[in-house]
Amino acid sequence: MELGERLRRRLGQDWGFSPLLPGEPAPGNHAADPGPTPGPDEVADTLLDLPRTGQPRDAALADLDTWTAASWVRLDEALRRATYASRRFGVGQRLRQVLLDGTADEIDLIVGACHSDGRLREAATILLAGHRRPATAAVLALRTCDWAHQVRTAARRSFADVLADSRDDGSVLVTATDHAIALRDRQHGGWLWQHVTALLPQLFDTEPGLAPLLAARLDRVRRLAYETAIAHDRLDLRWLLAAAQRDPDTVVRRICAQAVLAQAATNLPILRALRDSRSALVRAEAVRLLARAGEFDADTALADRFPLVREVAQAAVRRRGGDPAEHYRRLAAAQPLSLPVLAGLGETGTAADAALLVPGLRHPAVKGRLTALRALRRLGAVPVEPLLPLLDDPSVAVLRLTARTLAEQPAADLGPLRDLTGSGHPAQRRVIAFRLLDGHDQWWDLTTALAWLDDPDQEIRELARQKVQQWPHYGRLRQPTETALGAIAEAIDRAEPMIGVPRADMLRFIARTGPHTRR
Repeated sequence: MELGERLRRRLGQDWGFSPLLPGEPAPGNHAADPGPTPGPDEVADTLLDLPRTGQPRDAALADLDTWTAASWVRLDEALRRATYASRRFGVGQRLRQVLLDGTADEIDLIVGACHSDGRLREAATILLAGHRRPATAAVLALRTCDWAHQVRTAARRSFADVLADSRDDGSVLVTATDHAIALRDRQHGGWLWQHVTALLPQLFDTEPGLAPLLAARLDRVRRLAYETAIAHDRLDLRWLLAAAQRDPDTVVRRICAQAVLAQAATNLPILRALRDSRSALVRAEAVRLLARAGEFDADTALADRFPLVREVAQAAVRRRGGDPAEHYRRLAAAQPLSLPVLAGLGETGTAADAALLVPGLRHPAVKGRLTALRALRRLGAVPVEPLLPLLDDPSVAVLRLTARTLAEQPAADLGPLRDLTGSGHPAQRRVIAFRLLDGHDQWWDLTTALAWLDDPDQEIRELARQKVQQWPHYGRLRQPTETALGAIAEAIDRAEPMIGVPRADMLRFIARTGPHTRR
């Protein structure tokens, strides 16, 4: 059937729709600047109002050409909602008219291909086969996954024609690949994924081939392009090495480095270059192969900032009959505040190395203080005195780890931690200290919680209320000392108006403080 006749049969009939308001939709404020990052609904309204506002349509198309698949998915949904609304029926009437008389431009076809009416989507999809640009290819890619079988069939036919004629257009190829990756998990997205991935190997013998995909700004597009090129052995070592060293995406660097290592496992210059890669996985593999080849810089590899590389280097030192801890001790003496050295000494040293780690507790960087403290904890040699200044550390992470470390020490004086629960400290620090001290002395827990019931901070009041309601909820209670007994009785008496007489009497009975004389 002739295309014009088919469109007339589908579009040239009245489906019973009538505008709720006579005439054109009321003018809105769509010409105003929507801001630097308009949402999909704003963009949809702007596109639908272009015929009325007279704004430049070429500028809108140029902007749409740069959109990613994720943005197109959101715009497609927004256009579907906007055209379904009753105030947009006038848009549908105009679209039917321009599709019938052949005056629809690319903006009209894009809007029609995202319309809520399946007949308009099908007609616009058929006409889009004659256009070759990223925006139109993106809409066709979306429609290949349409829920309506007629739209889906028409879109796949049009998309196949567009892609076949656009092998030398890198922007269209990038758009098609981006959509194939983004839509492959949709119910009908398998066709698009299979069609695009089957096309990529065929691009090797065309100009410009896969080059636009290898240089795409989207990480997932570059990943697929590199995987395809490597699988078909189409990239030389120089290109792979450059990508392994400089590509901004970790996955691309890894797969390229693996390809380089597979081809040049004994090529020392290449292995040295990969040893300086930005990817820890690549550096670790390069260190392993260099050590196997007998070229191994222990100090550099052991002082790597990533644990994986250090672990490979430590294993290489042990295989050569050495002790990595000795290297770290020497490096720690020369570089007492080096984070990788502090971490490495904690990974390989003994409790006798605590003195080398203590200077790291005064590291100017938060990460340095945390690294030193974790290393001491790993070695099981935590000196209490150097930790006390960290209770005033401006970093909550350092404070929390310090307080936990002190609370875990069997012979440590908990007085500094208890002092941290006083009203002179910030609420967050008081809560941290109280939670870590929970269970060391149940009577102290109760006394502190009772004193906190009228604290100005809401979080502290809530924590105290929960503690008093649940107390005692574990273990066997020991009778408090005579010194503590007076403080407990005073705290219960003071908190009685807040916890109620029955709860207060129960606490007195448990503590054996005797009855409270009520006036």
